[in-house]
Amino acid sequence: MRHCLGYLRQSLMCAADTTLEPVDARLGGVIGWGNKRACCGYAALLKWAEERRGHDLKAFSDHGLGSQR
Repeated sequence: MRHCLGYLRQSLMCAADTTLEPVDARLGGVIGWGNKRACCGYAALLKWAEERRGHDLKAFSDHGLGSQR
């Protein structure tokens, strides 16, 4: 199990992809093909996410979701 989680972590860190796929209402989901990919380095993705992160721990605890650390 540890190996599988490590493999997933490494894949995300080495090939971070911020592409959002458009929804096709006729299909009831996303197409998944023909979209221009937007790959970036993990450090850049982490920095981007941290800059836009809300104060989620309080929000989660306010709604009884998760535990506040």
